[in-house]
Amino acid sequence: MEIVRAFLALEIPDEIKEKIMEVEASVGRSGADVKLVEKENLHVTMKFLGDVAPDTIEKVVGVMESVKESRFPMEVRGTGVFPNPRIPRVVWVGVGKGGDRVVAVFRHLDTEIAKLGFRTERDFTPHITIGRVRSPAGRDELLRALDGFKEKPFGATVVDRIVLKRSQLTSSGPIYSSIREAELPP
Repeated sequence: MEIVRAFLALEIPDEIKEKIMEVEASVGRSGADVKLVEKENLHVTMKFLGDVAPDTIEKVVGVMESVKESRFPMEVRGTGVFPNPRIPRVVWVGVGKGGDRVVAVFRHLDTEIAKLGFRTERDFTPHITIGRVRSPAGRDELLRALDGFKEKPFGATVVDRIVLKRSQLTSSGPIYSSIREAELPP
């Protein structure tokens, strides 16, 4: 196995992804300069790792397997932008109930993975990135397009595993594939 560009994620089911596509369609119609995320690439990013050597992959999997948080329900709800509405860079769908448990899993992963030499994160807000803002063009239209979805529930799922994903960058966008999974205890 060669060096891979990798990240840790929580998967979301197709029925939730379908509902998120309504938001993407609204953003697309707004005329804002946003690169939308393809449906198959929607997920909750827990930790971006960057380039990971083959011998480190097994250590990362060991950290994933060390998570003691049991399986839990996670609600997908609402929309917003990072860092703020004045300068939107990332368009997201949020995590409602269960968000505190997602944060607990993140804290464990972040702390343990730092011991392998990876950077720790200052802030973590559980979310699903649905688009990246390329320029300020259409900012107000973008915010109006998101307005109707601010509190919208998109569904709930059970978080039962952490997935180590590979990200291959291509000219038409990233291609994600699963490398390994670690199931959470029942």
